[in-house]
Amino acid sequence: MKLFEAQKRIEEIKKVKVSFTIIGNALGVSKQRAFQLKEVELKSDQINLLEDYFQINLLNKENIDESSNADECINLPLITASAGGGYSVLENQKIGICKAELMNVGFQKSDNLVAVKVSGMSMQPTINNGDVLILNTKFEKIIDNDIYVLSYGGELFCKRLLRGLTYLVVKSDNADYPLEKIEGQEQEKLNVIGKVIFRMNGF
Repeated sequence: MKLFEAQKRIEEIKKVKVSFTIIGNALGVSKQRAFQLKEVELKSDQINLLEDYFQINLLNKENIDESSNADECINLPLITASAGGGYSVLENQKIGICKAELMNVGFQKSDNLVAVKVSGMSMQPTINNGDVLILNTKFEKIIDNDIYVLSYGGELFCKRLLRGLTYLVVKSDNADYPLEKIEGQEQEKLNVIGKVIFRMNGF
């Protein structure tokens, strides 16, 4: 079985579009490398990786886990964050999201994901007041200009982060909010909760 054939088979079983970014995540390679491999015959260990990631059986018609339907919704922990003045966490709740939506952003499992409801206007127009963000709490490193939810001074904030040699820049998308530079021991008070991987419109 070639990789592009496996990709089509996964889409048939999961009933969702599967990009080469997601295929790369499953195989542990980059999107570009996955695309280069699309005409290549898969080795047994590569098939095993795909089957484990998507919880399917590529060589047979049946799913390994019939309950693992792409249309199935899962519940993620929900906390309240601020993209403005910054509110403390109010209470833990749950929010449902379809597995298909998570797969579209490269996530098959929800073990390290949480949901955060945003309050404030500092990240407009990218993120609006009341939007719900899905965070990956397990990420390797901060990537400059990506959006994160962080805890600082006992409060939660949704911001873009840029890392310097000895400081961290906290940036809003709304030009009315100035840049903040966190330096020295102040950085020890900052805890990055997770990287934003998905946005749900406010409700």
